[in-house]
Amino acid sequence: MPTKVIEDINIPVVKTENIKISKPISLISSSSEKFFIIAGSFSKESNAVRLVSKLKNQGFDALIADTNKYGMYRVAFSTFENRATAEHKLVAIRNEANPKAWLLVK
Repeated sequence: MPTKVIEDINIPVVKTENIKISKPISLISSSSEKFFIIAGSFSKESNAVRLVSKLKNQGFDALIADTNKYGMYRVAFSTFENRATAEHKLVAIRNEANPKAWLLVK
């Protein structure tokens, strides 16, 4: 790593123009976690979009929450800022709509 001498102190100099960041660095505290109730995961985005549309027609605030490390599109019934609220809604969704629904924390 190249250095510059400033007042007899060696300070490393890093050139950033060639550095590529593949994943954004998150400095968010745990209080800003999001909670997603997952309805299903799909390898094809078109299938995920189809489920989002179906869930929205059923009155859910559905969205594609993310893609996992295997490229699967995770479809959420809804997202929540509060774990207790998400867990309460998860129980209702499991009883009324999808017994395999689960909670994703991001």
